[in-house]
Amino acid sequence: MHFAYRWGNRATVVAGSAGQEYVDNVFYNRNNDYELVTLNRSVWDVWKTPINAKYNYWAYNETYAVAGRIKDLHDEEGLLEVDFTPFHMNNKT
Repeated sequence: MHFAYRWGNRATVVAGSAGQEYVDNVFYNRNNDYELVTLNRSVWDVWKTPINAKYNYWAYNETYAVAGRIKDLHDEEGLLEVDFTPFHMNNKT
């Protein structure tokens, strides 16, 4: 199991730079507070591309529920942004 750096922010994936891609994964780890947590966006970061987390299965099929498993710019100012839609509605291959 993977755990992030502090209580309340435990995550399966901790993403620290813009432009990363996490595609076609199954995120279903209830031991963590989030499946994906982003770190602070740098003022010197010239690459502002959101983190690509499209086409993953998040164990939910509603946008608000999936967003609740991700901590990013929409939760706290200064964090990197995550683009997670569209997402898989089930984990069948």
